[in-house]
Amino acid sequence: MKTRRHLLVILLAALSFSYLFYQSNSGVNLLLFEGLLVLSIHFAHLKNSWSLFRWLTSGAFLLTAIAYQFNVSEWTLFVNLVSGVMVVGAALEPTARSFWTVARLGAFNSVAAGFQFLHDLIKEDAFKVRGISKTLRFYYMMAPLAIIVLFVLIYRGSNPVFDGYMAGMFDGLDRWVEWASQYLNWQWIGVFVLGMIISVLAMVHVIPVRIVDSDALASMTMKRVRVKFMRGVSLMVLKNEWLAGMFLLVCLNLLLAVVNAIDVYWVWFNFEWQGEYLKQFVHEGTYLLILSILISVAIVLFFFRKNLNFYSRSIWLRRLCYLWLAQNIILSISVVVRNIHYINHFALASKRIGILFFLALVIFGIATVLIKVRDKKSAFYLFHWNTLSVFVVVVISALPNWQRIIATYNFSHYTQSFLHLDYLASFDPEAIPYTDYSLEELQTMEALQRQKFPFEERYMTAEEYHNVLKDKKTRFQEKMEGSTWKEWTWAKQKAIDHLNR
Repeated sequence: MKTRRHLLVILLAALSFSYLFYQSNSGVNLLLFEGLLVLSIHFAHLKNSWSLFRWLTSGAFLLTAIAYQFNVSEWTLFVNLVSGVMVVGAALEPTARSFWTVARLGAFNSVAAGFQFLHDLIKEDAFKVRGISKTLRFYYMMAPLAIIVLFVLIYRGSNPVFDGYMAGMFDGLDRWVEWASQYLNWQWIGVFVLGMIISVLAMVHVIPVRIVDSDALASMTMKRVRVKFMRGVSLMVLKNEWLAGMFLLVCLNLLLAVVNAIDVYWVWFNFEWQGEYLKQFVHEGTYLLILSILISVAIVLFFFRKNLNFYSRSIWLRRLCYLWLAQNIILSISVVVRNIHYINHFALASKRIGILFFLALVIFGIATVLIKVRDKKSAFYLFHWNTLSVFVVVVISALPNWQRIIATYNFSHYTQSFLHLDYLASFDPEAIPYTDYSLEELQTMEALQRQKFPFEERYMTAEEYHNVLKDKKTRFQEKMEGSTWKEWTWAKQKAIDHLNR
C-alpha cells in the first residue's frame, strides 16, 4: 500500500464492514461485503493479469459465501475464510505455477500485511498528515505496555498490599473509561477495527521474493544430482539403500497382503452385524489404518527422494512400490467399506462424512505418489497437486447443507439405522424444518428403535427431544424478531416459514 488511493479503499471497506456487521450476525451481509472485498482486491491488483488460480480462488470465495446463505455452517464460514486468504495469494503472483505457491503467498501476506501497513503509514513521504506519522512511530511500544498491564493484574491478584497501592490508579482509569463510554461507541469502534484488519490483510500486499523465486526455479521432474564421494562409495551407498528398500518392501507387501485378504473376506463380503456399537471396528480401526497409509506413503517418498530414482537396478524396487501403493489403495477402500457399514447401522454423522472426503484425498495422494515414482516427479509436483486437491475437496465439502442431509437421511432410515436423538438435538436452529416431528411420530420411532437397538446406555427419549426442540424453536423465534435484513439467509427464512405454518 503506497498510495492514498489504497488507503481510501481500505477505509471505505472498513466502513462498509462496520455498517453491515454492527450489531448484526452473519447473513446476507457476509455475501455483500465479500463481493465488495473481491472487487477491492482486484482493484488493488489491476496491473496483475488474471490466472487460473485467481479465477479458482475468487470463485471458491464467492461460492462459499453463497453456500453460507443456504447452510449457515461454521465449517463453510471457515472454508470461506481460507478461500479469502488464497484469493490474496493468487492476486499477488499471477504467474505462480503451483497452488502450493499460492497458499504460501496467502499465508505469508496474512502475517506481513499488518506490519507493512503500519510501515507505510509511518513513512512521511507516503502520507504527509501532520502528527500521525510521529505518533505511529511509537506503535512498537504497545506490546511492552500490554505485557506490563498483564503483570500488574497478576501481581494485584496475588499480593493484597500491592493491590491496595494500585487500586487508586485503576479506579481513576475506570472513571476515565466510564466517562469516555458516554461519548464513544466502543462496540462500533471494535467492529470498525476488525473491518480495518480484514481490509488490510486483503488489500495490502507483501510479496516474498524467496517464495516467488522458488516457484520460478522449481521443476516438476527430478534431476540427477551427482554427489562427490570417494571412488565406489557413492555406488555402495545407493546399493545399500536399494537392498534395504527391497527387504523392507517385500516384508511389508507380504504383511499387508494378509491384512487386505482378511479385510476383503470379512469386511467386504462377509460382514455381519451382531448388535454391537462398532466403535472399535470403525473409530479406532479407521484411524489406525489411515495412519498406516500415511506412513506407507512416507516410506515410498523416503526411498525415492534422491538418486535412487536413477539407479540402474531400481526397476524391481519400483515394482514393489507400485504393489505397495496399490495395496494401500485397497486398504483405503476397506476403510470406506467399514465406514459404509457404520452408516448403514448407525446412520449419518458429520465425522463419518468427513472420513469419506479425507479418504478421497488419501487415494488421490497415493495416485500422485505412484506417478512420482513412475515418472521421476519432484516434491514440487506432489505439493502442487495435493494442495490443489485439498483446496478443491475442502471447498466442495463446504457447499452442501449437511445438517439437512443428515437429518433427512437419519429420520427416513430410522427403521434400519440407529436414530441418535442426542446428536440431532444439537443441530442449529436453521435445521428445524428437517428435525421437527410431532411427539406422536417421535414416540413411534422410539418404540421401534428400542426393539432394534436394545442398548444399555441411556439416550435421549422422544419426549426429551421434543421438549428440547420446542425450547429451540421459541428461542429462535425471539432472536429473529430482533434481527435486521443484514442477518437474512435462505436457511433462516426456511426455518421461519416452517414455524409460521
